[in-house]
Amino acid sequence: HIIGNKMNFAILSDPVIKNMFSKEEQDIINSHIPYTRVINQSLSKSELEKFIEERNKYVLKIADGASGHEILIGIECDSESWCELISEVKMGKRSYVIQEFVESVPFTYLSNKNQFSKHNLVWGFFVFGEKYAGSVLRTSDKNDRLVINSYLNKGTKKGYMLELSY
Repeated sequence: HIIGNKMNFAILSDPVIKNMFSKEEQDIINSHIPYTRVINQSLSKSELEKFIEERNKYVLKIADGASGHEILIGIECDSESWCELISEVKMGKRSYVIQEFVESVPFTYLSNKNQFSKHNLVWGFFVFGEKYAGSVLRTSDKNDRLVINSYLNKGTKKGYMLELSY
């Protein structure tokens, strides 16, 4: 699960590692990769306090999860629950990351009631070698939870586009 592991985002947003990239590469990273940190025992006290106090700005994710599974958005939980969860995760055996929350741009899509309505959406692109190999699109009604989660949101829809030519 190295390629799909969200800890890769933490590497790209690490200030020490970032200095290894050119200015142009850093600009690309900054505009496309949300601020991400691994939640573990080496997390500084000031970072931990920031994540707890500013929970509305962050999302907690299992590092090797997929399809919106095991994701908690700070704005969707109360302060006490968020604080407890961050503390538990920090000492836990599974790897989690905390990421800057990026709200989906509203997208008009067909609802479960066969009417057009505003939806949240997530695109996923697949690359094999250096070639585009397809993508996946997940959507959920804007009135559902913010997590576009195919495990919990009954209204989540998936659409696939595959294009393989070698």
